[in-house]
Amino acid sequence: MSSRPLHRSSSIVHRSTLRPRAFTLIEILVCVLILATCAAVVVPGISDRSDLKASTAARSLVADLLYAQNRSISLCTWTYVTFDTVNNRYSLLSALPSTAVAHPVYKDPYTVALGPNSRFPGVRLGAVAMNTDTNITTLAFDALGTPYAVPSSGVPALLAGSAIPVTCGTATLTVIVDPITGQVRVQ
Repeated sequence: MSSRPLHRSSSIVHRSTLRPRAFTLIEILVCVLILATCAAVVVPGISDRSDLKASTAARSLVADLLYAQNRSISLCTWTYVTFDTVNNRYSLLSALPSTAVAHPVYKDPYTVALGPNSRFPGVRLGAVAMNTDTNITTLAFDALGTPYAVPSSGVPALLAGSAIPVTCGTATLTVIVDPITGQVRVQ
C-alpha cells in the first residue's frame, strides 16, 4: 500500500490563499458590447424621429399624386387634388368642387388626413403654392397626365411650378410637381 495521503491538504490551503478571482478585460468588453448593441436598438425607437415621419408622409403624398396622374391617363379624364392646409388634409376629386374619388382599396372617399389621430402624427401641410400663388391649393391632371393649377375660379392653367411642403418638427420636405411632364419628386 501506498503511504501517500488521499488528499493534498497543502494544495487546498494554497488555493484558498489566492486572491479572489475578478472579471477579465475580455468579459468586461463583451458586456459593454452587449449593452451598446441594446442601446443602438432601443434609443432610435425612443427618440423623436421627425425626419422619418416627414419622409414617410412625403412619400405617401408622392404616391397619391402619381395615382391621381395615372388615374387621369387610364380613364381619359381629369383628376383633382385639393390641399386643405387649415384642416391638414388633402383629397382626390373626380370633379370640382367636391366629387370625391373612391379609394381603390377602402372604397371610402380618397382623403388623407395628417396630424393627430392619423397615420402621420405630428405631420403638417405647409403653405401650398401652385404657380407661386399660395391661394391656389388645387392641382389637376388632364387625360394626358399634364399638371394644371386650378384657382378658385375653377379654370385650370398650365402648372408653372409647385411646392407642397410637408413638415414634422424641425424637418421639412417639399413635394414638387414639375410643369409639363408632371414628374413628382421630393426635395
